[in-house]
Amino acid sequence: MKLLPVENIVYKTRLTEDEVKKRLSESVKIGFIFHESIFWHIFLEAKPYEVKINGQHFKITRDTGSRSICLLEQIRGVITDDFDGLTIEVKMRRHISSIVISYIWYIFWGYLGIKDLIGENYTKMFLPFAMIVFLYVMTMIVFQIGSRKAKKDLAEIFQADIVEG
Repeated sequence: MKLLPVENIVYKTRLTEDEVKKRLSESVKIGFIFHESIFWHIFLEAKPYEVKINGQHFKITRDTGSRSICLLEQIRGVITDDFDGLTIEVKMRRHISSIVISYIWYIFWGYLGIKDLIGENYTKMFLPFAMIVFLYVMTMIVFQIGSRKAKKDLAEIFQADIVEG
């Protein structure tokens, strides 16, 4: 079991670099005035990802149609050419704002827990440490759900097999 919400995946595909980039750019959502509306997907074909490509590097963010970027994973990748096709190395992690908010949460509840421990107030000490465990478990569950979906989607986009990860 992984202890941190970070995942490294290696895909192997027989597509060319241009085909991979084209398929990545086709996965970009279409911007439109109705995007902020609940019904934007009725007017447009919903594209699940926002992609930025820079040479052989790319950055992907999943688009949920909401402004909750804290729950989204960030995906960064590098395309390298091998003798038998392309290797695409992908790293998934939580969004930086989610990491900052989590650290603030851990520090706050950790401070309260240590303060109660030092003050020998053992009855109140349980809640702060339970809150830390709760955030950690919820973070890992949400990340794993998003990671599984992204892995599957990327395998389809790249027409690739997962070699590692």
